Amino acid sequence: MSTTTLFQDSNGSSTDSSFYRSDSIGSLADSGALSGSTSDLAGYPSDVIPIAMAINEYAHAWFQGTDLSKLKVRALGSVMISFPASSVAALIDPSSGVEPLKFSLTKASKVHALIPNKQILSAEAVSQFGSLESHQFTFDQVGLANHLKKEHEAKPSAPFYNFE
Repeated sequence: MSTTTLFQDSNGSSTDSSFYRSDSIGSLADSGALSGSTSDLAGYPSDVIPIAMAINEYAHAWFQGTDLSKLKVRALGSVMISFPASSVAALIDPSSGVEPLKFSLTKASKVHALIPNKQILSAEAVSQFGSLESHQFTFDQVGLANHLKKEHEAKPSAPFYNFE
């Protein structure tokens, strides 16, 4: 289904969402292998750090009386990024040679605002054909290392360390 009918009045007219479900599925581009394993990194190529990402989407609708033309719909979301404990040593060691980690949010033309965690992420909007096509994010290695050190010290036996 390409559009979801949000509301229908007694006359049969409806207000459709302009944000298609297919626009959010698969919008995070991956550029490497991802794993749910907490095993040692020895089995991974030296340039691969396994991480997990969870995307939560929320839709809010505001009504002003019974007039559907005054309906306001807003979609919100958050991304949680999870690093396995086995990757912490490589990520906090400046001599490990790990390149800055990057990911992209594609099909982003309908995204109006992004607020990255500026302590560990920098964002760059990428336009194509005059419209916003994607957002590229790069982890600040020092900020990420500090965050992971703090999390590891607080919970040394945790299998994963998360942040939003």
